[in-house]
Amino acid sequence: MLVDLVRLKEFDSTVLSALLEMGRYAGKPLAVHNPPRKLVSLAELYGVADFLLDDHPELRRMRQEREAQESDRADGRGGLRGGGRSRCSHPA
Repeated sequence: MLVDLVRLKEFDSTVLSALLEMGRYAGKPLAVHNPPRKLVSLAELYGVADFLLDDHPELRRMRQEREAQESDRADGRGGLRGGGRSRCSHPA
C-alpha cells in the first residue's frame, strides 16, 4: 500500500498510529513516500521507523549519524571533530 505524505504539513504522533493502523487493516506493508523530516524523527523516537519507513533516505542518514556518534564515543573522542580542539579565539 502506497501512502504519499507530500502534503502533510502539520501533524503529531497520532499520524504514526493512523499509518500503523492502515497497514494492519490492509494486511500488507506500507510504502510511505515523502514523509516530513519531523515525522521521520518521531517514527525513530517511537521505534516504528523500520516498520513504516523501511529504507527512507532520511532514516538512513539519521542512522549513519547516530552510528558515527556512537563510534566517536567508543573511540573516546566524545563527538568532537577536527582533532578534538576548540576553534575559539581569545583576544590577545
